[in-house]
Amino acid sequence: MMNGVQGEGVVYSTTLDETTTDTGNGKSKSRSISIKISLSMMFAPEKISIIQMNQDSAIISRNEYASDEIPETLTMEMDTAYLIVETYKYDFEGNLVVTRSLYDRDKETIDTFYCRDDGICIKKWAQINWNNNEINNH
Repeated sequence: MMNGVQGEGVVYSTTLDETTTDTGNGKSKSRSISIKISLSMMFAPEKISIIQMNQDSAIISRNEYASDEIPETLTMEMDTAYLIVETYKYDFEGNLVVTRSLYDRDKETIDTFYCRDDGICIKKWAQINWNNNEINNH
């Protein structure tokens, strides 16, 4: 249980350990397991913008999605050098919060989040299809 007002980025972790020992024929055999659970607090994502940028940092395209409607595969335009992924959400006071992540051609996937009806946010990965095209050098 977590109480009080918590902000985005707060992380809670707990570890559960168990060891069992079996003895038979004069020999003991121990088995142990450890499970770590971590929860990160975040504001619920409302929408995601995926902005394709060329090597001169000019916008090639911009697509907006509801946070739970990101396609499984994102196909890039030929001249796309990198992506900016913007996540739009609101804090507890209703203020808009925008976070940004950069993805270059070395990345094969992007990761975003969407929230279920019960408030649990789930990470979702989308494949980046760079088309294996070289960026035109002008």
